[in-house]
Amino acid sequence: MGKTEIYGDRPLVAVKLGIPNNGGFVDVGMYGFRSPIDGTEGTTLGHTPAVSAGVFIANLVITPRRPRPPRLTRKAADYTVSSFCAYDQLTAAAGAGWKQSDSAKFEVPRGKKAVDPYFVEIRGIKYGFYSPKLKIGKIQADLAALGVQVADGSMRDICWGTNYPVPPRVAKQVAGTGTSAVDTVSTFCDPIKLDALPPGYFLQDGGRYGDL
Repeated sequence: MGKTEIYGDRPLVAVKLGIPNNGGFVDVGMYGFRSPIDGTEGTTLGHTPAVSAGVFIANLVITPRRPRPPRLTRKAADYTVSSFCAYDQLTAAAGAGWKQSDSAKFEVPRGKKAVDPYFVEIRGIKYGFYSPKLKIGKIQADLAALGVQVADGSMRDICWGTNYPVPPRVAKQVAGTGTSAVDTVSTFCDPIKLDALPPGYFLQDGGRYGDL
């Protein structure tokens, strides 16, 4: 039996994150989280260390709001434990006595009255965000050069509300509206575009996407 760390330090682990699709799953990346279990129990659920040789593993995304892997629960003689499970370990976990207590979650990007969905690629995942139409419309011509792409309803593999990675944010001053002579418009940016930003842009926030 694996060791259950209900009150101790919880290690940062990851499981394969997938989106349900036609009875199977489409791979998204590695979902990172603090786990209450280790040992055999963690292996059964597909837990793997999120840090290898002092750096984050490839395609790691830490606790996004969506998507989220299925959560499984197992009752032992003296405790009940619950944790996330890799999509390719569900059958094995069920055979070991784990029961699904929450299904995998994902979000379909949809434009709304005042905002539209976009994403940038960073560290092997798609980081999704919504941007006000009136603001981003002023820099529409620059979006491709910033690595910003339009998200549509078919893209269920986009990660929303992640703690890591978070791309840098850049900004540009543009002609204002109303009583404002100048507006500052900002957006997330693909990190690989930082060395060749379109004219007028400056780094507003460095983001979180480096290694440990």
